[in-house]
Amino acid sequence: MAEDEILEIQSAVIRDLVVDNPIRRQGVGTAMVLAAQNWAIQRGNRRLTLEIPPKSYPAIKLAFKLGFEFSGYNDSYYPNKDIALFFSKYLK
Repeated sequence: MAEDEILEIQSAVIRDLVVDNPIRRQGVGTAMVLAAQNWAIQRGNRRLTLEIPPKSYPAIKLAFKLGFEFSGYNDSYYPNKDIALFFSKYLK
């Protein structure tokens, strides 16, 4: 590949994933992320990214459990200027 070529990877992003407190830790979030992952693979995406507020510890734990790695942040991402964390995973 020449130096001036840019490698473009097709990505899918999960922006909002919410599981209500009474049904957390029952596999609902895992099932939703895995369904999104399968959807992304079927469409030829090579990477899946989760957008997570930093105060959402359960979502961060879920990301690590499913093999996602911290891939960056934006310090004024949300309308209220809160930080967003991003976790990504390369798909096969």
